[in-house]
Amino acid sequence: MPRPHLHEIFGRLARGGHAIDLVSSGWPGAPRDAELDGLRVHRSGGRHTFALCARGVVRRLLRANRYDVVVEDINKLPLFLPGLTDRPFCALVPHLFGATAFREASWPIAGVVWAAERPFPGVSPRVVPRYFGEHARRSGAAGRARERIEVIYPGVDATWYAPDAAEPRSREPTFLYVGRLKRYKGVEIALRALALARQARPDLVLEIAGGGDDRGVSSDWRGGWPRRGYPVPRVRVRDG
Repeated sequence: MPRPHLHEIFGRLARGGHAIDLVSSGWPGAPRDAELDGLRVHRSGGRHTFALCARGVVRRLLRANRYDVVVEDINKLPLFLPGLTDRPFCALVPHLFGATAFREASWPIAGVVWAAERPFPGVSPRVVPRYFGEHARRSGAAGRARERIEVIYPGVDATWYAPDAAEPRSREPTFLYVGRLKRYKGVEIALRALALARQARPDLVLEIAGGGDDRGVSSDWRGGWPRRGYPVPRVRVRDG
């Protein structure tokens, strides 16, 4: 399954008549090949083995097709695809982990991610990186001319991601976080902001919809708020 931004971008291109092959990871029981909204999906490996398996699939597709452009979405471990093709190449960079990887994963896994990201800025002069935010641009800009870097801010389909008019509004002013609960996502920043805001508006509520390794973050923060001088916030956590 492609990540949402890839699905949105390349799904639109496919609907416009472009032929697109997508190489992604799979899961137990998933078909090896599928079609999704016009995208030809080729699954290889799983969450922890994709980087080991995917280059072989890409190499096979490059032998069989003369693509106009090759795009790599840098997701944890780069595949260093410019070394496989002479076609125009574009790298999409939602974020680079850097030393943050050591906060999220065990040191052997974090070390592999950190080391794999080091060569990225200078991997090839043909690479035109597109960063999804200023932080990602700054973390990947070393050794690369600024004019070869472009920042694209992710958009949101406001007609799809909008409150259901048929549902009554919450009686209290309520904020919603939807996403995975991982340390690097920084959910504690929203919790800290809620604690500060509740000093002026004690009825504020934060709802968290999602799951992940850091699901206990709200309990950890709530337990420490009284000794920080903050009122205990109202946080509701729901499985996503």
